[in-house]
Amino acid sequence: MNNEESVRNLVFDAVYVFFKRITDLLFSILAICVLSPLFILIPIVTSMESSGPAFIRQRRVGKNGKIFCLYKFRSMKGDVSYDYSPIRKNDKRITKVGGFLRKTGIDEIPQFLNVLKGEMSIVGPRPEMEFIVEKYNALERTRLLVKPGITGLWQIKANRKKPIHENLDFDLNYIEKKSLFLDLAIMAETAIFMIKSIKK
Repeated sequence: MNNEESVRNLVFDAVYVFFKRITDLLFSILAICVLSPLFILIPIVTSMESSGPAFIRQRRVGKNGKIFCLYKFRSMKGDVSYDYSPIRKNDKRITKVGGFLRKTGIDEIPQFLNVLKGEMSIVGPRPEMEFIVEKYNALERTRLLVKPGITGLWQIKANRKKPIHENLDFDLNYIEKKSLFLDLAIMAETAIFMIKSIKK
């Protein structure tokens, strides 16, 4: 790569990051305003089914390895640990309401607050827990070069047999081809994915 190409790439990255942040802020504010009734309704419904906090916070690894607290609506019973463990079919830890929240992705809505705080982007690799990142090799650490996202290429695939840290092709492909057009396309496909999940 010559100097001219390097400068061109630096300019593209700077412009992309700037407009991506503007897009994140605008869409997050809009989403929170439109979905604000859910921040009242879901805590009421979850508390009727099981005791425990309506929201949970999990330590995750963000851009450049920075630790932050990720927000979610609670989808499990209040007396279980939210430390990493595989979710099994008909997992008894998950409440009926929580199952619906997880299937539709509605449990992720509080992460728009993480986006407003600048810890996440709407589109990007999913943020992993510390013990998983500690085992990353050089290629896997590429995921940490960009902000983690609420949604991404992997999240909108219906057939997700492997956990994301065992299937990095989606993230590496996104990082290589990142653009505002790709971000908007993923956001649109995510909305369609959620609507289809609700109808099922």
